[in-house]
Amino acid sequence: EQTLLDAVAAQLATTIDNRRVSADERDSQAMLDAIFASAPDAIELVDAKTMCFVKANDASARLLGYSREEMIGMPLLQVQAAMTPAILEAISYDILTHGHAQFDTVHRRKNGDLIDARVSTQAIRQNGQDYMVGIWRDITEEKAAAAEIRKLSLAIEQAPTPIVITDMDCRIEYVNDAFVHNTGYSREAVMGRTPRLLKSGKTPLATYQSMWYSLTKGETWKGEFINRTQNGQEQIEAAIIIPLRQPDGKITHYVAIKEDITQRKQKQEELRNHLQALEQLHEPRV
Repeated sequence: EQTLLDAVAAQLATTIDNRRVSADERDSQAMLDAIFASAPDAIELVDAKTMCFVKANDASARLLGYSREEMIGMPLLQVQAAMTPAILEAISYDILTHGHAQFDTVHRRKNGDLIDARVSTQAIRQNGQDYMVGIWRDITEEKAAAAEIRKLSLAIEQAPTPIVITDMDCRIEYVNDAFVHNTGYSREAVMGRTPRLLKSGKTPLATYQSMWYSLTKGETWKGEFINRTQNGQEQIEAAIIIPLRQPDGKITHYVAIKEDITQRKQKQEELRNHLQALEQLHEPRV
């Protein structure tokens, strides 16, 4: 993007200067004119003194909902939804002082809709006049997607049940806080290792065989493990392991959602023993 900005700045400087050019220079100028007109990102030239648009390409007009003719002479503040005049003046001063700047902002379209924008700017000076060239793109969907990812990440991180994500070789890439709390292992201690570090040796071999049979077929598996925490305490975990598919269908990771059911199992066992004892008490004596 910076290379394109440099090229456009040079082209616009030539346009402003309006000097005589050779045939080769005219060819280069025509090429840069074509880049300016057809670039997918919005490109604008702003008069640094009046803070009004001097030139805008088709992408800029389309994204903002104006015609190119409407934009010429329009104050930059008219499309700025996140900056006060003082902030815009400070940013402009920074651009003119340092020659360039990059920042995110919010633009207002002609119909009032707001769009998030990522802007790269560069200062140029011609005939004693300062200008700013800006290239920006609409990042509204990008920011919305990032916000959704952050929300999901927080949900996973703060989930009350342990969650483990491994690669296809079962090397651990992520564990949440609940995993750390339940197992006693720190994140640093388990990264790159496999869940085998939790094995107690008491989980039946058939459980692992069933698990891998389902996972290698790309199916979700549910079952129970008898594991051991870092301090050696035995723990029974109910687990759901999900093959994680990418948009193209390829499985790249496994996600394990676990629950410590040790106490539940103990209570079930105690209840079972109690019922057996009651049955024995009521058995008829011969």
